[in-house]
Amino acid sequence: MSYPITRKAKPCIVAFTLLLSGTALAQNPTLLQVESKVEMAVQGAGAYADDAAITAKVKAALVADKAVKGTGISVETKDNVVQLSGFVDSQKQAWRAAEVAARVEGVHAVMNDLHLKAKKGQSAGEYLSDAAITSKVKAGLLADQGLKSTAISVKTDNGRVQLSGFVANQDQAKRAEAIVKNVKNVKAVKNDLHVQ
Repeated sequence: MSYPITRKAKPCIVAFTLLLSGTALAQNPTLLQVESKVEMAVQGAGAYADDAAITAKVKAALVADKAVKGTGISVETKDNVVQLSGFVDSQKQAWRAAEVAARVEGVHAVMNDLHLKAKKGQSAGEYLSDAAITSKVKAGLLADQGLKSTAISVKTDNGRVQLSGFVANQDQAKRAEAIVKNVKNVKAVKNDLHVQ
């Protein structure tokens, strides 16, 4: 048998419960610390969920926009700040992508780290070479214990590698760039990692 949940509580019971819990917390600083840590964890999880939702909305908006061809653009979000990265055909596409992203509800700012492709068309061999470089870079980043490589996006165009995403400090950004420079056939590195 199920019982309905009532949302009305007597004001005196609620006030008494709040008074008791406040008194217990005031008398025990450890409880205050635990409560503070729990509250920060809940806020962090909420922010992560918000960022994930914004990322999904921006990706959908880019894919829907015919001028952008959004499938080749990476989107990362941290604290409602969106980073666009990857390689596009024209500067006009880069500007349009930033405009589309900025219009998405919840976006506070857009970091446009899109770069122009080296040339209009790639041969099958060049494309496969770029894919191999990307795979080697990702493997190198994963092997490094000091990096959260899952937060780093890697794109390659004609041997030029772009790193994007968010890292904890400048040392991590430099470390990731050093790993890329040691991968065979890398012609240049665009380090668009942001510290947050």
